[in-house]
Amino acid sequence: VEQKCLNAVQTACTLHNVQAVDLWSNLLEYMEAHLATARSGVPLATRTEGVVQRRLSPDYFRMIEAVEYTRKMDDGANPSQWKECDILLLGVS
Repeated sequence: VEQKCLNAVQTACTLHNVQAVDLWSNLLEYMEAHLATARSGVPLATRTEGVVQRRLSPDYFRMIEAVEYTRKMDDGANPSQWKECDILLLGVS
């Protein structure tokens, strides 16, 4: 959780009289302590000897594409695109 972004959200919520609950900060702080590590601040990154390296591989992008396709096809939506799938699971919802 970036402090600058958190502050901006909290300020906007206060200005518009909207209740805000930060669910991430305490959880992430606990996980850092429990795992004895610090967040890199970069999604899907590794820290090696203080150097942050991104791990956005082609496999990652294929996974995101598959998840997005699955979301678009959920509950029988878009049957015209079913021919693009690798596997089609049918069952009672």
